[in-house]
Amino acid sequence: MRKDTCKITYKKNYGIVSAVLLGLITFSCSQQPIFWAIEQEIKLAEPTLKGNVYSVVRCGDYLYAANGNVYRKHRTSERGWEKIPSPPKFAAYLASSNSHVYALGTDKNDCQVYVLNGNTWQEVSGASGKANEVVIFDNGVIHATGRNAYVRVGGSVKPLNGTTTLPLPSWAATNGAGTKTVAAAAGSSGDYFSDTRAFCSDGSKLYSVADDGKTIKWGTTNADLANTPVQTAETITCLVCDSVNGRLIAGTKKGLEEIKLDGSKKPTSAGNLESNAEAAFGESEIFCVAVFHSIDGSNHTTYTGAGKASLSKYNALWGYYPSRGNWNYE
Repeated sequence: MRKDTCKITYKKNYGIVSAVLLGLITFSCSQQPIFWAIEQEIKLAEPTLKGNVYSVVRCGDYLYAANGNVYRKHRTSERGWEKIPSPPKFAAYLASSNSHVYALGTDKNDCQVYVLNGNTWQEVSGASGKANEVVIFDNGVIHATGRNAYVRVGGSVKPLNGTTTLPLPSWAATNGAGTKTVAAAAGSSGDYFSDTRAFCSDGSKLYSVADDGKTIKWGTTNADLANTPVQTAETITCLVCDSVNGRLIAGTKKGLEEIKLDGSKKPTSAGNLESNAEAAFGESEIFCVAVFHSIDGSNHTTYTGAGKASLSKYNALWGYYPSRGNWNYE
């Protein structure tokens, strides 16, 4: 009788322990950033920009980000995002020039590009259309000058100029502008254009991704972009150049990856990013990645919009400040 009781108790306790262990394993896998932060004694901040963040842009001395609403902060501040008035429609993407910030406003059926004028948003004439037919982007320059913003509407790429658009310069078609353009990058001979958002430059060399979604391409012009032996572990969604640290940062379907550059700026290897990046983003899709000069100007602060494709409470904007040395919610 006693032996049977012990067996029953053991089986019951074993079942409870197994369930607890399974729960802990499942919980820890879904809460990687939190467990890493506890282990490293990093307190995760309450995120200001929750949801899917697809772009972070600079205009003058301010950075702007959108998650449907629009937020702004001074480029040298750590966190400090403040919500500003939003466009009439859901702000899905942002782009910027030297002097203007643009938002692509969307609803179920239509898109409209707006420009920020003081504290109000005004419609950009000739920059509207059906959903998925209008795209905005800029050339990704991280400095206060040299930024150009564009819209593709009706199959045509046009420079944005306040509340209007300009005719496309003749050289732009030679540099890749076409009916499927979704990105630009400032190169050695003006802006270059691409049909993939994973496209960037350091001001002279261009970087993109091959058709397989993982192989890095590089060159001086679109015509001489060539595949390298360097491949990321996961499919690339976005790409940015961090020239101060001699690397590219790739956003992928599962986290951030680093692509090292040699002295000639050619990609040489791919691997994990520093600090808690792997723990924070290992299972998250990256929607955008951006770098800007940090407070002291000698390093770059990095931002990324991350989360699950199906919106969850962990989707948000993250930031990495060199002085802090770790990733945390913005």
